[in-house]
Amino acid sequence: MAAADFESDLAEGRLQLVDALWRRMLDLAADLSQEHTAKLGTRTLDVLHVASAVALGAQRFVTYDTRQAALAKAVALRVLAP
Repeated sequence: MAAADFESDLAEGRLQLVDALWRRMLDLAADLSQEHTAKLGTRTLDVLHVASAVALGAQRFVTYDTRQAALAKAVALRVLAP
């Protein structure tokens, strides 16, 4: 049911896929992983979350995860405690 609703929303223009943003986020995640993962021990979802925040233009980042917070700080996001 959810998949059908999603397809309907796409077909009727209520939702729009933004491929350029998705590609930018994936490219940024690859770069962040290569540059920081060995040093910080970040995992795939840590990197994807931080890359998404950067790609969307976020300035602040909220997380409970210490590795994710370290990566966010490394890319100049202001990390806030939840």
